[in-house]
Amino acid sequence: MSGKLYDLKEHWMLIISLMFVASILRAPITAVGPVVDQIKASLHISNTVAGLLTTIPLLIFGIASPFIPRLVRKYSINLIIFYSLIFILCGLVIRNLSSVEWFILGTIIIGLGIAVGNVTIPSYVKLKFPLHIGLITGLYGAVDERYGGCWRWFICSTIRGESI
Repeated sequence: MSGKLYDLKEHWMLIISLMFVASILRAPITAVGPVVDQIKASLHISNTVAGLLTTIPLLIFGIASPFIPRLVRKYSINLIIFYSLIFILCGLVIRNLSSVEWFILGTIIIGLGIAVGNVTIPSYVKLKFPLHIGLITGLYGAVDERYGGCWRWFICSTIRGESI
């Protein structure tokens, strides 16, 4: 078994960090659907281009996912997860540059970041918490589902002691 076994009590910050990552792996993509009319009006795009904006991330997931394990073998999983978050951040910034081309480029970059995160996080959990895979994966999935993209809600709920 490679990697150090992590005890849940001693590594609670790592677990909270994983929950933060989970909280941002969905919203940059799912947030487009509810505001697509505003995006169409702002960028002056057709329904076809708007549909493309919601399809691009799915295509990226399918195309990139098979290659991500190779990256993890070549570089460290920590580095790959870090860069996935950087990609998401850069994509969000680029997507706000007020043109269709930038919005599409930002969406592609976000899709790559999310694809990498979605593939590597379960492997990271298995590597670091092999005795608690179900628990950590369940927490990760619940945070992703409930707080998808809103880390502020995650922090406030954690501080108030709300259940996931």
